[in-house]
This record gives sequence, structure tokens and C-alpha cells, in this order.
Amino acid sequence: MRTIKKISLFIIYLFTFFIKPFKKTKIILFESVPDLSDNAKALYDYLMQKKINKSYKIYWLVNEPKEYSSKKMDNTYFITKKHNKKFKYIKTMFIMSIADYCFFTHCFVGNKYNKHQVRCFLMHGTSFKNLKNVYKDFFVDVTDAIVTSKFTEEIHCQTKQGVEGKCHVLGYPRNDMLYINQKEKNNLKRIFNLKDDKKIILWLPTFKHSNVDNRNDLNELTPSDVGIISENNLNEINNELEKYNIVLILKPHPGQDMKYFNIKENTNIKIMKDKDLIDNNYTLYQFMAVTDALITDFSSAYVDYLLLDKPIAFEIENIEQYKNGIGFSIDNPLDYMPGMLMKNKDDLIKFIESLNLNQDKYDKERKKMKNLFHTYKDNKSSERIIKYFKIGEEK
Repeated sequence: MRTIKKISLFIIYLFTFFIKPFKKTKIILFESVPDLSDNAKALYDYLMQKKINKSYKIYWLVNEPKEYSSKKMDNTYFITKKHNKKFKYIKTMFIMSIADYCFFTHCFVGNKYNKHQVRCFLMHGTSFKNLKNVYKDFFVDVTDAIVTSKFTEEIHCQTKQGVEGKCHVLGYPRNDMLYINQKEKNNLKRIFNLKDDKKIILWLPTFKHSNVDNRNDLNELTPSDVGIISENNLNEINNELEKYNIVLILKPHPGQDMKYFNIKENTNIKIMKDKDLIDNNYTLYQFMAVTDALITDFSSAYVDYLLLDKPIAFEIENIEQYKNGIGFSIDNPLDYMPGMLMKNKDDLIKFIESLNLNQDKYDKERKKMKNLFHTYKDNKSSERIIKYFKIGEEK
């Protein structure tokens, strides 16, 4: 399949030589998972805000282009990312071949035969997962990759073959979204029916079981990917949250196999879906800005949450299974996790109590990790990327 695709891309690229003289407008192509999300969406929003889109044709690779036909997005077009849409995918390969700039977070986008094309891997976080066997040579043909510091560059180069020597410390565009103003924060709380007097804990577990390819990142079968909350203790945890006027919002990973996410909502325990954010034209990172604390496990989201300087707790109940499964990209990952380590329900309740009392024992550790993981601590990552590639400066 990959060989056929490579041959097709080469043939299509040869054909593009005949139409290049007639191509008047430069093209920018975006990809993300889920569609219209993450670093790609944040960079796209910046282009729209600065009206750079007026001078370009912008294309988004999405699963179902028809779903976006009613959206009014100036100079923006949607094309399929599905290979099985045979005739429609020919158009996709054509756009991938003639695009001037390709920005992607998950799947390689572009045509390696186009030597004048920018194929920039925006990443989707700084993960401690050992992804060598996942990506393999997937990003050999990228021309550029975005990282947040020299330290994170080292991590990415260990696990993503093809990005070595191509990384630029410019910061993630999605991190710009953490710096929203108070009006936007109030609007988000209104949309999600969150009262001002309630503290908000956001729980972002990474997936252990994938909904795409039956991937299991643990070395054994487990009933749940979020082990310290179960039907047996759900009411007790909810009662603790209710007592302290705290709401816990769990947001499953987009790649999560929901068979292993068996948590039910309660008065103070809520489940957030990607669709909830998309339908209201907000991103997860904008929502992160209104929260008071974060719980995660080995998700890269905590690395970005460091920029907010708020309490973080780490659910590590299955760390040994994870270590023996997909494994970690660095030695001693716990040394880089500045917050309470939770292995059971009692630890979770202690974290809830500490948040209620405004106790924060890890602020100095967080600052140290923030400086290690982030060269820039501002909302100008998109601006730096656009300036680096001189988009909008062409004559």
C-alpha cells in the first residue's frame, strides 16, 4: 500500500510541473487528530486572526469534508484524509504535492519529491512514551519540526527517527491558548455551566488502549485505563468533591478505546468530550486556562500545564505495567513529574483536600521543570513560527 502511494505521489508531482506556471496563490495545508485541533488549529487560528489567510489558499485534511461544508472559514477548504475514498483522495494527493507549506501534528503530510515544500511536524506534545516502534521511519521526509526547548528536542530525537537536525525551538502554538483573557474564561465557565465559586480539577489520562489499532501500551490486560476510580469508590470520591465544592472533569484522550474508560458522571464528576469543545469553538488548552489543578499520568499535557504554575497530581497506579509495556523514553520519569504521586483512591482524596486548603508543596519543583521544558513562556509561539518560515512576507 505504501509503495503504491509513493509511486502515485511521484506521478502526481511530475504532473504538477505542467500546472505550476498557472498556480497564482500559495497553499498552506493542515492536519491534526482530532480534525481541527491541537497545534495545527492554534497556528491556523493565528493565521486567520492576522488575516494572513487572505493571501493564501488553506486546506485542511479531515475525515469527513462534508461535515465542514457549512462552516464559514475564509479561503479555507476541506479535503479527505481517508485513503479508501479513492477518487477524492486523488485530489488530496494533488494538493499534498503542490502545497507550499504543510503543517501536521500526527500523520506525515506532503510530497517528499517537492524539494521546495516545507513539511513541518508541529508535534502533539512532549511525551515520555517510548515511541520508537510506533513511528519508526514515519518522519524521515519532514523538513522541519517544532519543539519547546533543547531538552525536549533531545527527547523527540530519541523516539522519532527523521527529526534529528531539523528541530526549531519556537514553542507549541497550542500553548498560546493557555493565555486567554478573563472575558474568555468567564465565557467558558458559562458554556460548561461551571460556577465561579467552584474549583475545577481537570483529569487528562493518556490512553493505554488505542481505539485505532488495538494497541495496548501496558504489558497485560487491565479492566480500566483509569484504575483509581471505579464503580466501587465513585460515590465516595464524588462526596469528597461535593464537600469541598470542587468539580472533577475527566477528558478522555482522542485515541482512547472507551471500553477501558468505564467512569460514569455524578454531581461533581463530569466527562468532557472533544465534540463539546469543537461545537463551542473552543480548544482543550483554552479550557485548561480556567482550571485550578491538573491530574494526569504520563500524558504530555502536564508539560504544557507547567506554564500555568498550578498544582499537578500524577496517577501512577499502573506505572510498572506501562514500563514493561511500551516503556519510557527517559530514565527515571518520576524525577520529571513535579507533583503528588497517586496510587490509590486515598491519594486522590488527599490531593482534593490539599487543593481545598490551597496547599502547594511542589511550586519550586514545577518552576524548575518549567524552565527545563520551556525556553519561551509566553503566547507568541505561532508568531515565531510564522516569522521563521516568512509566511506572509512573500512578494
